[in-house]
Amino acid sequence: MGEKIPIEIYLRDLLGTKEIMKLTESWPINVDQILKYTINYFRDLGILTVESKHHELMIRSRTFKFLENSSELKELIDKTRRQIAIQESRRANDP
Repeated sequence: MGEKIPIEIYLRDLLGTKEIMKLTESWPINVDQILKYTINYFRDLGILTVESKHHELMIRSRTFKFLENSSELKELIDKTRRQIAIQESRRANDP
């Protein structure tokens, strides 16, 4: 990896990998929502590009940790699951 890759492009590709998809497949939110939170996380850290193979490995590792531990994503997932449960309950109670 000789050129700098914008973090948005790198993360979009990374979120499409089997490892990440396996982690997020049961989440009731779409990849664009996950991408938005993940990009914001790295921007808040001041990381705007991926610059080397070593940097790529660090970003990859931090992405997994972020996805596994982000309280913001957990809140969004829980909120979405509650909304889905309410909608399903309403449908079940409608004649």
